Amino acid sequence: MSHYTIHLPTGEQADVRQGFIIRKTLQFWRKAERKKAYFVQVGQQQYRLLRSMDGTWLSAAEGDFQPTDGHMSDALKEAITRYEQR
Repeated sequence: MSHYTIHLPTGEQADVRQGFIIRKTLQFWRKAERKKAYFVQVGQQQYRLLRSMDGTWLSAAEGDFQPTDGHMSDALKEAITRYEQR
């Protein structure tokens, strides 16, 4: 799990913890599905975001990861993408 700080356009800082979620299937011929998981803390608010391995952000609920839509989640996704492209 990696940990870093991103800067949001609003001037706030967010702490990001990134790891992987592996979803195993019962069928032995299929590979396990890996996704990147992001736990983002902005002040007292926590956001949980999922991203596929090809880089697309997922919006469907998966386990305890609920879809987060809105301006804040868009800003978080943009800041994370910008940080990872450095």
